[in-house]
Amino acid sequence: MKPDETRNQIYDHELSVLERFRQELNKPRAGFTDRDLLKEFEALLNEYEKLFKMSKKISAISDAQSRVLNQRESDIKNLLDHANQGFLSFGSNLRVNPNHSRECSHIFGHRISGWDIGELLYADDPEGMQLLQDQLRELFEAPIEQINERITQLPDRVELKAKKINVEYKGIHSAGGLTEERLIMLILTDVTEQLETQDRIHYLSTHDILTSLYNRFYLEKVLEEKPFLEHLPLSMLVIDINGLKLANDVFGHRTGDQLLIHASRLLLRVFGDAAIVTRWGGDEFVVLLPNTDEAMCTEWMERLQAACKSEKVGAVQVSMAVGSAVVTSQDETLTESFMNAEKNMYKQKLLENKRFRKDLIEGVTEELISQGVQSAAHLSRMTDQAVEFTHYLGLGNNPNETKLLHNLVKLHDVGNLALPNHILDKTTPLDDEEWEIVKTHSEIGYRMAQSVGEWELADAILGMHERWDGTGYPYALAGEQIPYYSRLLAILDAFDVMTNAQAYKQAISTEEALEAIKEAAGKQFDPQLVDAYLQWSHMNREQAWNSSVEHS
Repeated sequence: MKPDETRNQIYDHELSVLERFRQELNKPRAGFTDRDLLKEFEALLNEYEKLFKMSKKISAISDAQSRVLNQRESDIKNLLDHANQGFLSFGSNLRVNPNHSRECSHIFGHRISGWDIGELLYADDPEGMQLLQDQLRELFEAPIEQINERITQLPDRVELKAKKINVEYKGIHSAGGLTEERLIMLILTDVTEQLETQDRIHYLSTHDILTSLYNRFYLEKVLEEKPFLEHLPLSMLVIDINGLKLANDVFGHRTGDQLLIHASRLLLRVFGDAAIVTRWGGDEFVVLLPNTDEAMCTEWMERLQAACKSEKVGAVQVSMAVGSAVVTSQDETLTESFMNAEKNMYKQKLLENKRFRKDLIEGVTEELISQGVQSAAHLSRMTDQAVEFTHYLGLGNNPNETKLLHNLVKLHDVGNLALPNHILDKTTPLDDEEWEIVKTHSEIGYRMAQSVGEWELADAILGMHERWDGTGYPYALAGEQIPYYSRLLAILDAFDVMTNAQAYKQAISTEEALEAIKEAAGKQFDPQLVDAYLQWSHMNREQAWNSSVEHS
């Protein structure tokens, strides 16, 4: 039973006793005649009854107020417990009072009532613990008017294991009996996630997501500033990654992304902590080298180029065009230096463009062979036949045409590099869906040649699977719409494939192959080129026969 209910029962009992006493008092009594005394006694009884009733009313009011206060206390505690902040208080003994919010247990991971506040906040830092305890003791001894000033000198953030906690202090007074006690309340806020989010936002604003290098936004801020005297001389490299368009167009943007990631890691490996490496955008990177003069800058560029030679991403050789500029005075702006380095980079890219194309074609050819897309023997036979047949046709005297023919021999099947392995390795006939995928390889090869500026080669690769009668792919070109060297090489390729065993078929004889080519004249192949090829083959066989007879 609640205390206020027990108290009301006592009041009710006393009033009932008074009522019975009054009834007894009003009964006639023999020999009792002093009415004045009786009236006085009755008046006293009435006053006593009023007092009891008033006491009961006061108790009822007090109980109601107590319930309101208890409810308010409960509401406040609920608010504090659900505020995601820790609230605790302590006095001059620095011991945490029993009443504290639920979040405190979450923050500290254990019960904290009675703990020394210094031990709580600096469990792993004895020096920090001692300093805080000394500051708090001085605070409790200080005059009231100095509290606010001193309280701002207390540490406002602590680390509890992996948590970062903001600490706010409030000076309060608590009435305890006949005296008042000075207390300090701590408001604790776990800001770990908030700070991590802020750090992440700041990181993303200054770093490239793909490569994790500093980004253009960061570099633009640096370029706006004057170079620091202690960093001079400062070298700047502007770098362009060759072959990104090739990687994107031929192998897809995932391979292009891998090329950028690989290049960024190479830059970090070469320059290490000696430089600030940033991705300017697209395929351009910028490297800042403090305390690096022109001679040292040249050495860095040579190291970078040497490192590139041993790096490949699939069929794409890692290659970089690099331009440099050196800042030697604070009067020179970094923006001007950047523009000069970029201009030098484009100059080098232009000068080395032919070498890059040649290296790229050789690299892709090696990749075709290493992945088994083409055999070295096939390429060798095709090259020999192409040279001899074009000479027979009266061609081959033009260096550009010779170069085109040689590159077409090497790269006519380059698009196969981008095809899925399960199709390339299949030894049984392709289904309709797989065949449609295979038919895209001409367009892939076309894009590869275009990406390095080989326009004639691109058209020739695209035309390799067109047919004279217009039933080929990818664009159903017919007759002389098909590039000349595509028509020529298609005959040589077909002959070599038929007369040499493949994983999915047996080889046939030379006579059978020539007969098949003759049958396809005007359908698959250019009839004039077929006639010329048959005559050339017949001539070669006669010469071979005569030679064998002479030697015998």
